[in-house]
Amino acid sequence: GGRILDQRDARRRQSDVNPHHQSAGGSSNSGGSSSGSNTSLWTSLASSISSVYFDSPDMHMYTERLKRNEGAQLFRIRWYGGARPRGDEPVYLELKTHHEKWIGETSVKERVAVRERDVAQFLDTGSGSWDAERASALV
Repeated sequence: GGRILDQRDARRRQSDVNPHHQSAGGSSNSGGSSSGSNTSLWTSLASSISSVYFDSPDMHMYTERLKRNEGAQLFRIRWYGGARPRGDEPVYLELKTHHEKWIGETSVKERVAVRERDVAQFLDTGSGSWDAERASALV
């Protein structure tokens, strides 16, 4: 997954992308506008994120999450990058559980990487119940 960059990381990354760029307060050796270099910075940092959310026919998970109810959950499959993953490329199954701040807990995201080609087996609800052995074979 990605990470959030603070301003120092972004400036450091900018220097890597554009060696003529100086941090705030300095001048640029390129003599031109900095808007082009800012675009290249964010382009170099950006990554597409695709998510597919799952729910019951009555959208119970969505409704609970909208209400921000303690313990509300969402389940999704997520992948990164511009193209849909194929074959052995990873996708991530994620279960997020919302916790209210007043109870002193933070929300939790449980995540496991699986191969794209195995996703259909996870979604197949007609082939019996899940157990640890069956799940372990796929992750």
